[in-house]
Amino acid sequence: MDRKELYRVCSTSLCFIVLTIPFLQAIHSKESEFNCRSLGLSGECEEVEACTCVCFKLTKWSTTVEAAYFGELGYELVLYSPYIYYLHILGKLKRTLGPPGSSAFNYFSPNHTELPFGRRFCPGLYSNKNAHAAIADFRFDEWVPPQYKQHFQGKLPALSELPLLILHNKYTKEWDQPPANFIDVPTLLQLIDMLKGRYTIVYMRPYTSQHLPGYVGDSNLDVEFNDHEEIKRQHPEVHLAHELLGQLTEVNDFNELQLALHAQSDAFISVLGGNAVIASYFAGTNIVYAVKGQETTHNDEFGVLYPRLSPEGLGKVVHARNYGQLLALAEQHFLSESAQTDVVA
Repeated sequence: MDRKELYRVCSTSLCFIVLTIPFLQAIHSKESEFNCRSLGLSGECEEVEACTCVCFKLTKWSTTVEAAYFGELGYELVLYSPYIYYLHILGKLKRTLGPPGSSAFNYFSPNHTELPFGRRFCPGLYSNKNAHAAIADFRFDEWVPPQYKQHFQGKLPALSELPLLILHNKYTKEWDQPPANFIDVPTLLQLIDMLKGRYTIVYMRPYTSQHLPGYVGDSNLDVEFNDHEEIKRQHPEVHLAHELLGQLTEVNDFNELQLALHAQSDAFISVLGGNAVIASYFAGTNIVYAVKGQETTHNDEFGVLYPRLSPEGLGKVVHARNYGQLLALAEQHFLSESAQTDVVA
């Protein structure tokens, strides 16, 4: 990369830019939302309106990097976090900034600051502009996933003697359309009926109006859903993540809770989105329910990219395209004799 590219690499989605004014002063001077204009960078980027998610502080003489990211969590964990963790390994990462609740995801940063700005759509970085590009075009040379399982293992006591299964869900508008990638209540209850004898189950579906410490929504608006009520009524033995947050004093916010719980588990059911990426970081088996999105139509993200997020790339990520397939895969991977042998091992 030549000097011009190093100092300004712009795509249609975001920019890597040299900060020409003091980084923190610029951010704190903005009273509303973080964006490139708040950093005094409107003259540095051709796509000003798109430069709202990420900036890197680089200088001609600098050997260290300061980074700020306020994009969607899924893109953060697939593209941004492996890049700055790579910089950390090289000893080049000096400081990071992010939205509330981002400290747990940046545990390796020598100096991380949370700022009161929300998340928004932010699809790529200069080395990997698109998480949905062909795997053959994906750059892994500057891509090292953080070791979340190793770091958070042992943070919490076991919830029971049974192995732990994390069951994710969401119910939000997607692409300004009604919810598409979600597990409906009848299927949730079937999954719980099927798995509760073999596993301790934690159900995770955070939403903005819960006001959970550390949880920040994005541009996908929550829609009312009666899942928690039905689970509590029919399966009171299932742990609801938002209730655990108020009970477990070892963690400070929702993201620290979910990372610590994931570190105890090798069995995950998730839906397309940031939760599916988180679950893929922890090895074991992650069944992802996804019916709409670029991940479902091209590129082998579930088969190739997501498993490489896990320690030594040993995770298994399986795609379920409908509820019947989801139930069948859950039985196959979590209830068969071979699955139980893997859990015991």
